[in-house]
Amino acid sequence: MSKPITSPQKQAIADALRQFCTLQGSQNQAAKVLRVSAATVSHILAGQFDDISDDMLRTIAASVNHSANQWNIAPTATFRQLSFLLTNAQADSLCLAIVGAAGTGKTQTIRTYAAAHPRTYHLICSEYWNRRIFIHQLASALGIRHLPSTPDQIDAIIRRLRAIDHPILILDEADKLADQVLHFFITLYNHLESHCALILIATDFLRLRILRGLRLGRRGYEEIYSRVGRRFIPLEPVTPDDITIVCQANHLTESADIRPVITSADADLRRVRRAVWAHHKSTLND
Repeated sequence: MSKPITSPQKQAIADALRQFCTLQGSQNQAAKVLRVSAATVSHILAGQFDDISDDMLRTIAASVNHSANQWNIAPTATFRQLSFLLTNAQADSLCLAIVGAAGTGKTQTIRTYAAAHPRTYHLICSEYWNRRIFIHQLASALGIRHLPSTPDQIDAIIRRLRAIDHPILILDEADKLADQVLHFFITLYNHLESHCALILIATDFLRLRILRGLRLGRRGYEEIYSRVGRRFIPLEPVTPDDITIVCQANHLTESADIRPVITSADADLRRVRRAVWAHHKSTLND
């Protein structure tokens, strides 16, 4: 059974929700994206938690990327590079394909960027998504209510994105998308060129997959490759200096404690996070 949410934790969730509302443009729009009632959002922001269940608060906290165990983000090379790419893409409505190794902090960087930049729409893709599920997920992220047909949803998505000033749509873990969804990426580009930044980001498997599709003459792959500028932008790998500043940002500051983290991390920031938390937990238990 989950522990009850404390009053300070509830207030932290309310603060995160308030920031989310600001990024969405209004409380009503935030409620649509979160798929909760406007009254629920209003009550939480007002600190009126009596009628809000802990399960509802946990759901909202997860949706606005708030965690009780906050992890401090450090300006690693990947963080700086990816933030720069996203900023420029959004400003100039660019279409980019970005690749980087697992564990370099891609998704966390995107979440941090989205928290600070309005009109950023971030989808973490999954293998089971077909085109219908993808379109539903995108419509939900945009706060578009369910429409009776897929063409209606597509039209609503395109109208919504064209009406927004310099939006950016980021398809994270895009290498997991089926071909039919990648083909829909072409449709999005064709309707939104110069109106919306479109980002495909994944491990290097995305690059290998597209290049293999080109060699085999698979339908749609030439169009995708052309629309991302015939280039896959590689992200910087994790270095020992990156691991050091991540440790320091999360209160592991002694060189003697950081060295074994660097040795065991295998250039993967997920392993760094586990190692730092394990160290802090062992310190508390001593």
